Amino acid sequence: MRSRSFGYAASEPPRLNLLRIEEYLSAAHLRLSRVYVECLPYADVIKRYDSAGTFFYIDPPYWNSEDDYGKGIFGKDDFSLLAEQLGGIKGTFLL
Repeated sequence: MRSRSFGYAASEPPRLNLLRIEEYLSAAHLRLSRVYVECLPYADVIKRYDSAGTFFYIDPPYWNSEDDYGKGIFGKDDFSLLAEQLGGIKGTFLL
């Protein structure tokens, strides 16, 4: 992340209500209780967790922006490798 970002809607008041922060945090905790966040190469994560009940959210960089996530992390060849790997998984994914 290069800078902080904030979403807004000019037609609606802010959604954050500090009087309900404990409720919001509890709901987030329940929603994320079975979520894994890994710091591994994408191919290893897919191989490790792939099953019929697994859902992968995949967010590779845009074409010609491969270095936006860091130098040498994702290259042009990875687009084909990722497509090939996703073509053979048991789970589902959103790319």
